[in-house]
Amino acid sequence: MQWRLSCPNILYQETTPDAVFLISLSLALLASVDLAWRKLPARRAVTWRHAITYWGVMLFLWAAFLVTSIPPFSPSCEQLCDDVGQCPELFRVRASKLDCTLQGHTACQILMLFLLSLPFALPQFYHQYLALFWLFCFYLSATLLYERTYDNAIERLHHKDIPLHCGLLLMAWSFSATRKYYLERSMRRQYIGGLKQRQAMARLYYMFKEMVPEYLIPRMLEAETIADPVSPVTVLFVLIDNFNEFSSRKQPDELLQFLNDYFREM
Repeated sequence: MQWRLSCPNILYQETTPDAVFLISLSLALLASVDLAWRKLPARRAVTWRHAITYWGVMLFLWAAFLVTSIPPFSPSCEQLCDDVGQCPELFRVRASKLDCTLQGHTACQILMLFLLSLPFALPQFYHQYLALFWLFCFYLSATLLYERTYDNAIERLHHKDIPLHCGLLLMAWSFSATRKYYLERSMRRQYIGGLKQRQAMARLYYMFKEMVPEYLIPRMLEAETIADPVSPVTVLFVLIDNFNEFSSRKQPDELLQFLNDYFREM
């Protein structure tokens, strides 16, 4: 799509794949936004709809990283060399480095970045083996199918790069799996540590329950101040001579008015 917009003078007939890909990408993005912003319940209550949405988006991305590097979504090496004369500012560097097919520099770097981001995208460590299955089955199958479909002198230059790029991708997967292993182990240790702390605090709770009021126990366990806030109050003591005799001769409202007037003058 990028090279078709940058070079409008080059006409291509394959417009349907672009439309299908853009529609699929839009649906995947909408599903991702829905999955990210929806109020998810607790893990034990995750429904099958969440799982279908998540794995649907993941499988689409796994397939998109492959199909966007091969025709009709990307020009073949032979087509790339033919288009240099018509749009040199865009195709010169790619054509000189033969940055095409699944063994091109761009495709290899995108796939390595995809593999390195899996520790933060996959739920658990054992899901990393799905990426290994994808690498050996789908990536190699797509590579061999592409080599058989576009069998010409230019495409054959990438035959020797297949083992090298597979090794690089396997190395990226190894780093990704190691990162996911230690990330999951640290999260498990953090969960176990928090669980043990809550169990220890539960024993302290029942111990303090017999000694102090229950509403103070959470403050004590969190090392907070157990005293409630106290507002300062000033008390004024006034002695009025013959106040008992004076108050017995007054009505309550008259006595209140007298006291208000008296204290106002003070």
